[in-house]
Amino acid sequence: MKNYNNNPTCDECPLLNNGIFSEQNSEQWLGNENCRQITYQKGETVVKQGAFASHLLYVRNGLIKMVIEGDSEKNIIVDFINSGNFIGFPILFSEDYYPFTVNSLKQSQICLIKKDRFVESIKKTPRTLLHMQVENGVVYKHLFEKLAIVGTKQMHGRLAHALLYLNDEKFADDDLFSCINRKDIAEFVGMSSESMVRLLNEFKSDKLITIKRKNIIVTDKEMLMRLCRVG
Repeated sequence: MKNYNNNPTCDECPLLNNGIFSEQNSEQWLGNENCRQITYQKGETVVKQGAFASHLLYVRNGLIKMVIEGDSEKNIIVDFINSGNFIGFPILFSEDYYPFTVNSLKQSQICLIKKDRFVESIKKTPRTLLHMQVENGVVYKHLFEKLAIVGTKQMHGRLAHALLYLNDEKFADDDLFSCINRKDIAEFVGMSSESMVRLLNEFKSDKLITIKRKNIIVTDKEMLMRLCRVG
């Protein structure tokens, strides 16, 4: 069930305090007419692949996964995105449809900002437009790295890279592993659940990781990094 907040308290939005989005230009796309904050519960779909891309998404609070849906229910998780991040920068100036599905992994407050209004506003502010280009660069860098890993690394290297990423400090406050399951990890790595679980147990036996219920804790970072390199 989605809860609609007709007054998303844009005046308190962290975007106004990051030095990039000033009150002068953000007032054109914040507020009830152009921005709507919605609370999504765990498991709910925020946007569906193929739907009209009418809004830019901002994760005000929460955790989501970005998924590319394939044939025969074979999906690839592109990334896990937490609080304070936008979703959909690459579609701002090019796509009419969402090329991905976004699912909430826990209760999340998502701001839906009208794409056309947002683009109209940032075109008038070079500093903000430059920031958008930098953010786009970060997104594409991640996509290229993921493509290279999935396309050139063996399963051991792919899983090692994924575990290091999922244990990164940027997810320290999200309790990430309690929000995802083994199928999510397998879809993030790009392998079957059975193969991923088998490799997890192999890593555990080799004392590269420790598994405590749903949590996967890296205990030998150096060896995992070596596996990433040699693939």
